[in-house]
Amino acid sequence: MSSVSKALNEAGVKRLAGEGAYARGLDYYRNGRVDSVEESGEELRAGVIGNRDYTVVLSSDEGVLDYSCVCPQGSEGVFCKHGMAAALAWLRRPADAKSKPGRAAKKITLADAANLLREEDKNTLVSMILEWAREDGRLEERLLIYAARRTGPDAAAAAILRAFRQAVRIRGYLRYHEASSWTRNVHEAIGPIEKLPEDGHATYVIELCEAALEKEAGRCDGIPERFGWPHEQLA
Repeated sequence: MSSVSKALNEAGVKRLAGEGAYARGLDYYRNGRVDSVEESGEELRAGVIGNRDYTVVLSSDEGVLDYSCVCPQGSEGVFCKHGMAAALAWLRRPADAKSKPGRAAKKITLADAANLLREEDKNTLVSMILEWAREDGRLEERLLIYAARRTGPDAAAAAILRAFRQAVRIRGYLRYHEASSWTRNVHEAIGPIEKLPEDGHATYVIELCEAALEKEAGRCDGIPERFGWPHEQLA
């Protein structure tokens, strides 16, 4: 039994989700919205059909259930209805499926995906990426930063600072099970800052760090106006 299977139990995920998400996740599960749920190494990956198709990943961090979903709530570290539905589908799978995993399906790799993408024309690829970005807030942020970097240093600095402020924002207080997701988001937000010297804009790194520190300390004076953010917007 994998570590994530050991960390999963219905009472635990019900407490984690809360009554609202549990009820909605149960409804999703009962209505067959979980398209697939598979164990891959130490992770469970599930496809859940909602307004769009959502990917849920369940794993274990030292015996504590960790989770992610590409939906807006999941991107903020919330154990959403999609995660609840995926957990229920795994926990309530038929007994014979638990004891007889059957022939393992071929594991698709990024190399396989790359080969398939090369067969698509450019317009199809652009449409696909934009559609995925509308469903995945992280991908959308990366695309916006990419476009800003190609536009110029001022646009890049503004986009990077905006992404950093969004990543470090904490609503209320940070729960233990949200810490890993929050840390991952902050780490991803810092990454583009490291790219600025490669683009020949090393001086912007200092200004960005100062601006971020001043904002997080609650002081708005001194944030570069050329980033396009009036001080009252940052309060």
